[in-house]
Amino acid sequence: MQMSKLIPIVFIIILLLQACLPTMQIEKSGIINTRGIDLLEESENSMIETTIIPYLFDPNAQDITSILVGKGHTIKEARDEASKQSSYVLTPGQIRLELYGKEAAEKGILPYLNTLIRDARVSETMQLAVTNQTAKEVLMSEQTSITINTAQYLQDLIVKEIKRDSLPSSSLHDFTREVEHVGLDPVLPVIDVVENWPTLVGAAAFHRDKYVQQITLSEAFLINLLRKRVKDTPLDAYVPLDNYKDKIAYKEDEGHETFGDEEYIYIFLSLLKGKGKLKLVDEENLHYKADIEMKVELLETSIPMDIKTEDTSKRLEKDLNKHYEKQYEQLFSKLQEAKSDAFGLGRVYTGTRKGSKTTIEQWQEKYPNATIEFNIDITIRNYGTID
Repeated sequence: MQMSKLIPIVFIIILLLQACLPTMQIEKSGIINTRGIDLLEESENSMIETTIIPYLFDPNAQDITSILVGKGHTIKEARDEASKQSSYVLTPGQIRLELYGKEAAEKGILPYLNTLIRDARVSETMQLAVTNQTAKEVLMSEQTSITINTAQYLQDLIVKEIKRDSLPSSSLHDFTREVEHVGLDPVLPVIDVVENWPTLVGAAAFHRDKYVQQITLSEAFLINLLRKRVKDTPLDAYVPLDNYKDKIAYKEDEGHETFGDEEYIYIFLSLLKGKGKLKLVDEENLHYKADIEMKVELLETSIPMDIKTEDTSKRLEKDLNKHYEKQYEQLFSKLQEAKSDAFGLGRVYTGTRKGSKTTIEQWQEKYPNATIEFNIDITIRNYGTID
């Protein structure tokens, strides 16, 4: 008897829920999968320009993707303007990548993310990226030079580096979480057009939601190594040539070219696994210690070397330690000058002060006075093709 009374109630609820969902014919829809955001320089009222690449499901359409451009004071207004160029209804349900032009990124991208966060159809795993040009330039170049799906290409370009730990995660979820976190600033990939081809040229260090400093992909890896355990990452380094002249596989008097003005031997490594730990050792003076361990495989050297002996291996490990200590020191100086706490010193500071709530503003005043001692411990496990 109770079940018979329950069935009509459930049926009514289902009908009501269905009434809340707007129906849409997929063949008449343009699913936005890539969007670029730029500030209009000539505008006095903070107008933005959005470049949209929708995916079309209509089997009669000549192209599965196209480019639409709209202007407005808000994302939705610009999208509505762009929709007037298409006979398809534009929907943001499958945005895979949002790309920000340099001026928009420097001003701050959080206002543009609000519309995405509030839209339940948008996935939190969508990728965010920055360009030093305009997003429109990159997406227009992409569309004319690449025959595969535009959104998929750009997303794969970023995800490939994230999977091999060369870049920190750049998803919508991670970015918004880090912006709201005390003492942890985001890092996003930078894509520019190089020789008419969209290329991953580095990473953007942020101060909260503002792009403040471009760094290299190698420097982005150093940040990632202090944030998480990493593995299977390709690395390049260099060591002083003078330290290994007795280990060169050939001599200058054997008919080979001399080294000329070469100062370094360039080395290509494969990181088998690595981890970093950042701890606050002097709270009063804000002095930190970063202990970083790396197990690597040596794959190639720019000059053939005999490195099979333990003495040479230890010498090489010592020089690689110095190399990465210097890289970390230079990177920290660069980040600190730009007021970007991409290493997450503030997160460690607040974590050691239980019961004390440090605000973002309070940490920003303290951050310029922080110092770090970097201790690198590299172990060469094997020599790959060199051995």
